[in-house]
Amino acid sequence: MPRRSGGLLLRLLAATVLTVTSSVTASAHSTAAAVPGSPALTPPLGRNSWNSFGRGITEAQVREAADAMVSSGMKDAGYQYVVVDDCWFDPQRHAAGHLRANPAKFPSGKKALGALRSLFSAPRMAGNDIRTMSADVSANLRNPRLPTVNQDSLGTGGRRVRDDGGTEVFAKPLSDGSVAVGLFNRGEGAATVTTTTAQVGLSGARRPPSAPGSFALTDLWTGGTSSTSGQISASVPAHGVAVFRVSGGSPQTATTSRLRGSASGRCLEVDNASTAAGATALIWDCHMAANQLRTTWAGGEIRVFGDKCLDAYNRGTTNGTRVITWPCNGQANQKWTRA
Repeated sequence: MPRRSGGLLLRLLAATVLTVTSSVTASAHSTAAAVPGSPALTPPLGRNSWNSFGRGITEAQVREAADAMVSSGMKDAGYQYVVVDDCWFDPQRHAAGHLRANPAKFPSGKKALGALRSLFSAPRMAGNDIRTMSADVSANLRNPRLPTVNQDSLGTGGRRVRDDGGTEVFAKPLSDGSVAVGLFNRGEGAATVTTTTAQVGLSGARRPPSAPGSFALTDLWTGGTSSTSGQISASVPAHGVAVFRVSGGSPQTATTSRLRGSASGRCLEVDNASTAAGATALIWDCHMAANQLRTTWAGGEIRVFGDKCLDAYNRGTTNGTRVITWPCNGQANQKWTRA
């Protein structure tokens, strides 16, 4: 995402720009619907100038990037925008105080390229110089399976399921009931990253009929398919990611609510709204801030802030063990049931 405000968008081969005016919230098993008047459900696909050109961006480069988007096949893959992140404007504003394009770098002016709108949700923006990219980079950007996940109409963002330090697991519910799963390796060497269908939000299994009890996996890099009874695992290179679409089973439901103490009448909250690992939970007057809202999943996790779980400290099981918030890791000391 751009780090600065005032991005300039060019809608490729069109006279107007798509403006996302609202965000969409949906549960894992619902159908997304736009807020009335919203022109789009899905995040934009395009290219952002900052990583390649920084402060040196010019009108000529914007136009060349748009041409390259067409000639490389990126437009056919769904990319529609060229985003000028920053440094397009004249340091001297218009007499009325309005921003205006730098006449030396953008002699045609901003209206010749697009309109001001930076974007909601999670746009998929290429940040490389698409005019000179290698064949393998081009192939990755045009991979037909990855944009399908990004542009899924459910409109739900991915959540971090596991954080094991050097490796992480993310899951994104999709509109057809399947789940996209990313296995990330942030370490300096190859690592095997493992999760389960239950952890990523799927229970049971309905298909394929020829293999009862199994889930279908599609490797979103290669398109290869396989099946599993529940384990999802891959050897992931250093600083790499394996991505799968997992089909079969039923999406698990989640309930977001507050936990109120029967004796005190007060609610459980994270002390001082801290998002740091190890923060203490305590009771406080009930309110609707995020540090009191907890999402309970069918697998037993109770989450706060989206990626922290209620955790019995140091895997303790004895009387007096503290309960803290900790990155979700799927361990037994983060699983809770109703008593």
